[in-house]
Amino acid sequence: MKFKPKISTIVITSIVVTSAVAGGLAIGIILGKALSPKAPIAPAGKIDTGLEDDYAALLKRHEENPSVDQFRPYELANISWLKFGQLEDSYSVSIGEVEAAIVKQKIFAVDVRNGDKFFTESLSYSGIKKCGSRFYQDSSSVQEYTASGIKENGTATWNENTLVTNSLEGHEENWGKTLDRPVIYNISEKTVLKEELLEENGKYVVNLELDPILSVQRYIRQMAMISSLDRYPEFKYVKLKFTFDKELNIEELTSDESYVVYVVGKNESHGVLTQKFHREGGKTILGLTDNFDYKEF
Repeated sequence: MKFKPKISTIVITSIVVTSAVAGGLAIGIILGKALSPKAPIAPAGKIDTGLEDDYAALLKRHEENPSVDQFRPYELANISWLKFGQLEDSYSVSIGEVEAAIVKQKIFAVDVRNGDKFFTESLSYSGIKKCGSRFYQDSSSVQEYTASGIKENGTATWNENTLVTNSLEGHEENWGKTLDRPVIYNISEKTVLKEELLEENGKYVVNLELDPILSVQRYIRQMAMISSLDRYPEFKYVKLKFTFDKELNIEELTSDESYVVYVVGKNESHGVLTQKFHREGGKTILGLTDNFDYKEF
């Protein structure tokens, strides 16, 4: 006889959610697959890149004339993460918290690039729900593993038996992006509602408020996959804060999000997550049984 969780258990575990990580794997809603009564919604096919600006043209404009006053604030934000994506030895670390009903969920994530190899880990922990995934990407495929034994300090146990392999195209259609793209949001003229450029302590700061529908078209795919949702979540707002130096090298990204997920009713969630970017690299891709030390954040 198959185990069927009580409705109260499904409700509690289903509304444990996390905020977005703008880096390698935006974290999205965390909903235990083992407790979800349904399969995730079918992928919507190829990504609609028409919601995005021409990134190659943007970088070319910046190369020809790097003067900050020639660009809108959102374009400067895009240039900062696009430049980071060109580095062949880099990593980022993310820590955050999401609040949903009676639950406060801790979030941990790390992204590493070594040449043409990419790695992403995403973990979520609370006394009620614990879950996480790891991804390894090479030039042709992405390997996914599911975590067990997740601890409050961001360590976990990984098993080779959980391996799922997909093509790069298939992974992007399912999860919204491949690991070589640092940001999962669509940030463009079509999606920016408000934008602001400030100078603080010798750094540039760009504050953005994005369209809560158009900006998350990649992100909601990931949410559905992680959480085994049969309906995409609905965002109320998406606010991003980029911090970068005078050469537009990204240093930090903070996301502030509010959204609704429909699992045994309507459940509202709010999360904030900060991602710190390291251009100097120096991190090797973790072996499957290795743990990352999040104390360095």
